[in-house]
Amino acid sequence: MSSIQRLLRLVMLGGLAVLAALLVIRSGSRGFLAFDQSILFDGGYRTLLGQVPYRDFYIPTGPVPFWIQALFFKLFSVNYTTYLLHAAAANALAALLSYQWVRLLYPRSGPYAYLAGIITAFWFYPPFGTPWFEQTAFLCHLIASVLLFKGFQRHRVVLDTGGKRASLALFVAAGFMVGLSFLSKQNVGLLSVLACCGVLLLASPVAFR
Repeated sequence: MSSIQRLLRLVMLGGLAVLAALLVIRSGSRGFLAFDQSILFDGGYRTLLGQVPYRDFYIPTGPVPFWIQALFFKLFSVNYTTYLLHAAAANALAALLSYQWVRLLYPRSGPYAYLAGIITAFWFYPPFGTPWFEQTAFLCHLIASVLLFKGFQRHRVVLDTGGKRASLALFVAAGFMVGLSFLSKQNVGLLSVLACCGVLLLASPVAFR
């Protein structure tokens, strides 16, 4: 790949990320359903103040989305714009991960990988508009899937000890992200566990052992 092609690819991926972020900001600015969309805002603020989920306030899901929202509040102050920024950043990352996932599966996919990213940019977060548990869990699963596949790639092509350690580190990181998926929303996390185990069984019995 030439330097011009690399630059063009970076520009297009940057445009994809910006599109995904703007779509969420536009969507989340249309209105606010206080009964549902206030939950993560309130939980993130409580976490920022030092309260502990389950001990200081009840939640029926995992604590990871609250931790992420608390981090955004700490970095950018407590307001609705920061709330939207969390969802916008997650949507941009999901779009880029979808592009990367298709490129990993089909290296010559070309425009189809960008199409996957664009479709994800429109459907991942914009229908809801603000941070939510399922989207956080699915984002963690997307990260786990990419890490898992990259681990298989390195395992197949490297023979040296350092390379095998790198592939093992990718497998461990993928498992960690599956754990975060489960700690975001249990139903999605269980699906992530089953899906990644299925990939392990289908992709490489040797790597699975």
